[in-house]
Amino acid sequence: MVRFFQTYHPSIAVVLVLLAVGLRVSYSLAANPEGLATHDGPLAQLVFAGLKLLPGGFELWSAVLGTALVIGQAFYLNNLFNRYRLLRHPSYLSAALTLLLSFIGSSFCSLTAALMANIFLFWSFGKVVSLYRQEQQAASVVLDAALLVGLASLWYPPYLYFVVFLIFALAFWIPFHTRAYLMVIVGAALPYYLLGAYYFWQGKLAELWSLLGRAALPPVSQAWSQQLWGLWVPAATVSAVVLWSFVYLQENLFRMVVQMRLFLLTVLVFLLCGVLLVMVHPQIMPQGLTWSVLPAAVALTLFVAEFRWRWLAEAYLLFLFLWALGAPYLQ
Repeated sequence: MVRFFQTYHPSIAVVLVLLAVGLRVSYSLAANPEGLATHDGPLAQLVFAGLKLLPGGFELWSAVLGTALVIGQAFYLNNLFNRYRLLRHPSYLSAALTLLLSFIGSSFCSLTAALMANIFLFWSFGKVVSLYRQEQQAASVVLDAALLVGLASLWYPPYLYFVVFLIFALAFWIPFHTRAYLMVIVGAALPYYLLGAYYFWQGKLAELWSLLGRAALPPVSQAWSQQLWGLWVPAATVSAVVLWSFVYLQENLFRMVVQMRLFLLTVLVFLLCGVLLVMVHPQIMPQGLTWSVLPAAVALTLFVAEFRWRWLAEAYLLFLFLWALGAPYLQ
């Protein structure tokens, strides 16, 4: 199975799209409830309201859009990993692993504010790692990355914490420059400024505060607690793979080319920032953990491609596939 996805033939992309559609249909057949958000940002609330007006009903369009977003983020991360040569040869292995990770629980593949925000968050990550040897354009690239984080937080407010990721990640890619760090603050604040200006001129500033107030993180409910409990098996195995990737990175860091080394260090900073988010808000719902798809996909790609015992890597990929198939009936 690993060898099948290690090729870069266009037919593999078609197989992955069909796989994603099939896994999403299995959630529908299991009548698994959507992981609807309860603390969406203003833009997410607007999208949810618009979907309810479309013919066919909210459930149909949320399933279609959610599946499209999962497929989109899988292929975007796969393209990013191939561009920075995470593997020796281009392949669709990262896309396959990202899809399987996204379907280990309904909160990761359902249409939620966090899933919509992931597109902007991962795009921001791509902007940061594109800073290699672009010191002359650093300010504009940093502004774009911060702007994307700000937009992501308008979909899912807790993602504003990833401004911390930008601040620390810049230290790996460019020399210290006050202007670049000011761009982080300006870029993250700009979407809020523009949104506030619109509501101010419409005389609805109080409505904006109400929208942002409803985005506050509530205590975790019993239903979400059950979903978290249902994820402990894949979470434990993925955590073990992440720990292995730390050991692998420590042993091979200085054997890698500079660009790949900086890329993996940036992933590490991204992971630590996400952990900070969970520590500050321990009551965060499972949908707020969708950011973890990026570092988990990196760790799993390295494990499946580089682990010495090939049979174990094959067995783990098969385990993820079987879990994704059975997840709708286990939660």
